[in-house]
Amino acid sequence: MSEDDYKQLVERMLENAAASPMISSDTGVEAARKAGQLAAEQETEWAIAGGLAMYFYGSPRMTKDVDIIASQNLSLTPKHSLSFGGSSYTLF
Repeated sequence: MSEDDYKQLVERMLENAAASPMISSDTGVEAARKAGQLAAEQETEWAIAGGLAMYFYGSPRMTKDVDIIASQNLSLTPKHSLSFGGSSYTLF
């Protein structure tokens, strides 16, 4: 990557950080609970990953989202597809 590419990447990351602020651990746990209930209803195997998983292992790290790995897509309308596979959802 060129220096300009790195500058553009950092600028995009800063824009994304401003657009999606950190969430509280309680909010993340509640979102994971809701996703888990839906997965159980659909008989879908799932696991928590990412920053929220780190929180459960004792890390003080904050997160912007809740990462879930599942054996199939949940029956929610996806917000968008992820570049590496899967979908992004919004839970309220």
